[in-house]
Amino acid sequence: MMATLKVKMIIALISVIVIPLAVTAVSLALLSQNIERISSEIDDSHKQTTEEIQLLFQELPPVTSDGFDQRMDDISASYQAALQVFYQGEPIYGEEELNTSPNGLRFNYATISIEGETSAGEQVQAELSLKSSELESRIIKYILISIGSGVLALLLTIGIWVWLLSRSVITPLKAVYEASEEARKGNLDYPVPNGKKDEVGRFISSFNLMRQEIKDSFAKKQAYERSRQELIAGISHDLRTPLSSIQGYVEGLRDGVVKSEERQHQYLNIIHKKTLQVDRLIEDLFDLTKLELKKLPIDQQRISSSSFTEDMIEAISPADHDNKILTIGDMAPSVTLFIDPVRMQQVMTNLVDNAFRYGENHVVVSTRLIKNQWYMDISDNGLGMHEEMLEKIFTPFYRADYARNDGGSGLGLSIAKSIVEAHGGALTVSSEKGEGTTFTVSLPVKRKDNNIS
Repeated sequence: MMATLKVKMIIALISVIVIPLAVTAVSLALLSQNIERISSEIDDSHKQTTEEIQLLFQELPPVTSDGFDQRMDDISASYQAALQVFYQGEPIYGEEELNTSPNGLRFNYATISIEGETSAGEQVQAELSLKSSELESRIIKYILISIGSGVLALLLTIGIWVWLLSRSVITPLKAVYEASEEARKGNLDYPVPNGKKDEVGRFISSFNLMRQEIKDSFAKKQAYERSRQELIAGISHDLRTPLSSIQGYVEGLRDGVVKSEERQHQYLNIIHKKTLQVDRLIEDLFDLTKLELKKLPIDQQRISSSSFTEDMIEAISPADHDNKILTIGDMAPSVTLFIDPVRMQQVMTNLVDNAFRYGENHVVVSTRLIKNQWYMDISDNGLGMHEEMLEKIFTPFYRADYARNDGGSGLGLSIAKSIVEAHGGALTVSSEKGEGTTFTVSLPVKRKDNNIS
């Protein structure tokens, strides 16, 4: 599992503290080892220096002679050291403070105490102190190296974490900023790449989801606007056609164009028919609007599927469909449905009427039961529909080319689908060109008391 941003920050903080301290500790450990080695080397050097100076003291002139101080100066310069000489407990040569380095640091272990005898047999004591202690300079050098190593480790650790966090945070945020700028310009097809599982990854996922939802919202808004425009155009067209006919026939009657009573009666029948067509269109529009607003009253009640099917078949008038045959196919066992029988009869009647109107001469009604779904199939042997028609068949005011002059409103299937969906069911269609069409209504079955017949 990938570490979250919070965990990464904690690890970064710990590493920034621990790594430099560890490097410094290792450097100091190495320094300790070097100090021991250097101290041993210096002790050996001091012993050798002591022996050499003791030999030189044997060649010294008497302490009271003029050449004594000059000889001491030569020895001090030769060993690059501060030298103090005592005779009979009194200082006779040298500086008062020998154990102070040029940096003001005292190193007592750098002072060499020597006892010797001059050429005159005088017992003298000397203290030799290095003016620039080799041990001191090496210690300072290693301390600086240790501190420098720690600082370098700190800078490297900070640099590495800045780079890692930049890749984890700054780079993705830059991509989000660029995507938001594109969205501001109207380009919503600009997803932010995301392969992270931490907080930044979740932020990017939320941003992409928001971008997609805004895009879908715009698409729905545009589709709604197109649908609204098509609806207005459809209403205008479908109202204008019958109203124009009504106007023409009324003007003919008013102007006395038609003289015979039979002809006048024919005109009145046409006017009545067109009026019913307008009334049906208006009723369909009311139903469609109420369904879209979820305000169409649905009076659901328990009813057996067999009773509902029988009532539907009885309601179909053979006289309205000359030379057409309605066949009852396979019927599933009766189950309990929870439906508004009036609204569902409206749906089934519309589907059967369409099958009679656009089929050849034969319509088959059958039912089936699959698990908790009851299905009614209404099939015709007509011309069938191609794929483009199937995609638009439930769109308000859509009518196939062969149905444009049949007087329908183009709202029946859209209303039927909405009514079925209001019952928790579905209305689907399947068709092949030249093979006929089948509309299928599926409704949920009530799970209790399914033995009604």
